Amino acid sequence: MAQVRHVATHGGILHRRGLSLHRAGPESYDDGRHRWNVYAYVYPNHPHFKNFSGPAMWQDAATAMPFHAGPSFLRWFYDDDGKPVSVKVGSDYHHLGDDGYSFVKTEAEAFGIFDDAAQLFDWLTALKGAEA
Repeated sequence: MAQVRHVATHGGILHRRGLSLHRAGPESYDDGRHRWNVYAYVYPNHPHFKNFSGPAMWQDAATAMPFHAGPSFLRWFYDDDGKPVSVKVGSDYHHLGDDGYSFVKTEAEAFGIFDDAAQLFDWLTALKGAEA
């Protein structure tokens, strides 16, 4: 499994060829809550990229990924000619029943989120390795 300690406390990024994984947050709110997110940018040189089609968040390519409570966002990025250059797909920790995540602030407190990020990273890396 990926070493979670490589993810920084605020906005950590893990990179491997064909993908980058981000653990964003926590975003802070006035009432002391935080919103954590785990998302990946999947690039055309990654084998999973070809499985994405269109803007639907709940498409098969996104739901196949090991996200906490499924995907909660998906966004395409394009070059100046309109060619897709990446797809950002991820999940936040602000679903029904996620209140416990809303008040953790540190990597130690958010160990489950970091474990989820490592699992996603390993899943995407395994797909990339299977292609080789």
